[in-house]
Amino acid sequence: MIQFQLDIVRTPTGFFKLCEIALTMITLCVGEGTKDFFYSFSHHRSFFCAGVLMISMVITPLFFVTYFLGYSRHVQQTPLEVMYNGVVLCFMVSAGGILLHTFCTRPGMDLPFTDAGKTVASFCLINSIFYGVDLFFAYQAMMVHTDLPN
Repeated sequence: MIQFQLDIVRTPTGFFKLCEIALTMITLCVGEGTKDFFYSFSHHRSFFCAGVLMISMVITPLFFVTYFLGYSRHVQQTPLEVMYNGVVLCFMVSAGGILLHTFCTRPGMDLPFTDAGKTVASFCLINSIFYGVDLFFAYQAMMVHTDLPN
């Protein structure tokens, strides 16, 4: 029988996973809700920025479900979550910086379109802060659950 660990939401890791998922969903909704938002500028930039959001939207809920099903100890014994949070942290900062640069330095862009770009960029940068704090807590949990020297 499957037992759900509802207490995971009260831990820092569970709380930040929920924040990351929610903010990524909002960011995708703002970006995709604006007509041709991800396809209006360079295809390389749009592929990268949309890809970062999709990676975050797929893998972060998988970590949360793993914790929710009670397998947190198995995940915390490996550096997988620490590496994932570090990589997505760097990608979110990069995507936010690229979008912010794109929509703050191009004169003559349509106002609602520019505002959506700045909003998505801001949400990416805020989400990177969540991933950074989650990285800290994941690293602490990994050190507690492994026999590695500090």
